[in-house]
Amino acid sequence: MLLNEIKKTARLSMPIVVGQLGQMLMGVVDNIMVGKLGATALAAASIANSMFMLVMVVGFGLTMAVTPLTAMACGAGKDKECGVVLRQGIIVNLFSGLLLCGLTFLLSEAIPYLNQPPEIVAPASLYMKILGVSILPLMLFQSYRQFAEGVSFLKPAMTITLLANIVNILANWIFIYGHLGMPALGLTGAGIATISSRIFMAAA
Repeated sequence: MLLNEIKKTARLSMPIVVGQLGQMLMGVVDNIMVGKLGATALAAASIANSMFMLVMVVGFGLTMAVTPLTAMACGAGKDKECGVVLRQGIIVNLFSGLLLCGLTFLLSEAIPYLNQPPEIVAPASLYMKILGVSILPLMLFQSYRQFAEGVSFLKPAMTITLLANIVNILANWIFIYGHLGMPALGLTGAGIATISSRIFMAAA
């Protein structure tokens, strides 16, 4: 009996775990590809990412409310209520995303006061602003993802996240280093790649 429950839990949790690892992999890939630009670009990316993570954790926390509310409605057989939770979740999360985007812009303006070398400040601030814009499609994706998890429909979000890593790598290659006719944008290009991959996730 216990073994069966463990197997069921493992089957349910594996797509979630893989999806979370996929999210983390994006950051690792970004650091590897930005690292080839030199220590200055990598330092700027590290500062911006560290500050942005604080904002993103708040955003993820807000979207997670959709999952238990959906699961309770689904378990009670209230399909219409599931739809209400999804619609209201999207509205709340997108509004919160706008607020978090604004907060990111404000935090980016604080980078000059963190006693960093002057050559790091400007690229880090711009990169963080670009990441701030990317939180809007990310919050939309998270809304659908948490809803899907609430009805135990787990594999699509995992698959989309893994595919988004491919989009991210390709976009990094194009925008960071300047390929396929695009200029080499360096760290700014990494930010554009992040937005591109998150728009893909939301659309998918």
